[in-house]
Amino acid sequence: MQREVVIITGQTGAGKSSLARRMFDETPRAFLVDADFKEFRCTYYDDYTLFVQHLSARGAFSDFRTPPGRLSYVPFRVGYTPLSSEHGLVFDTAAELGNLTLFLEEADRFADPGQLPEYDEVITRGRHYGVSIVAISTHPFGLPKELRRQATRIIAFHQEETSDLDYLANRIGEAAYTLPKLPKFSYLDWAPFAPIQKITLDKP
Repeated sequence: MQREVVIITGQTGAGKSSLARRMFDETPRAFLVDADFKEFRCTYYDDYTLFVQHLSARGAFSDFRTPPGRLSYVPFRVGYTPLSSEHGLVFDTAAELGNLTLFLEEADRFADPGQLPEYDEVITRGRHYGVSIVAISTHPFGLPKELRRQATRIIAFHQEETSDLDYLANRIGEAAYTLPKLPKFSYLDWAPFAPIQKITLDKP
């Protein structure tokens, strides 16, 4: 199973949320850890018990008890706005669901994975559960080092913060220093072993 770790970054209003929403709409099993903006097209929950009951009733959970494990392919697009005390729960839930893409809105707000073992498990062993990640963040340099290291794709919109530009240049090359001049809704799309591309979104 191919696992993706995608970082979408850029300053507010540059277009990153528009692209993230399009990706979310095209993902058959999508779990959004919402920052309480409710900007994505999905069913939202703010009660964890109801959230789990909804997914369980649909048969959305995978079964990893019997190797090699039974994956669920039941489609869903759900959003949950966790309390800070529930951050571990949402990462555990993503692993239990398996075979999904976890969208992390304002991804730099989560505790360091060293302090949140459930997050570390999803970052470092997510491929065993079939959990891909789309991390949406204004400041990529503020994301956990291990998450940045595992990135299979970096999508960078307009950016001016020096620490973020330096990080991006170190990872995707000198083209990162063109980001301050990039117009709204344009971005650089990087993946290992592929030429970097400059792309402009159709207006939302």
